[in-house]
Amino acid sequence: MANRPQECLDWHNLADETENYTGAEIEFTFNEAAPAAPAQNRQIGNGHILNAARNNPPAHTATMIEEMRNE
Repeated sequence: MANRPQECLDWHNLADETENYTGAEIEFTFNEAAPAAPAQNRQIGNGHILNAARNNPPAHTATMIEEMRNE
């Protein structure tokens, strides 16, 4: 998010909402959210990021992650 116009983001909420995402999936989600804000003449906010996350769910569920840990 460096060098991007952004509101004061609630990082704890974003972390909770993207708990099962990989680093690459989070980066993709942020990149998907970035164009929406300027199109609305706004800074990037939690809503933009959470909307992008809803449209791009993580590849692995919590159950799948737990199964991988137990292998």
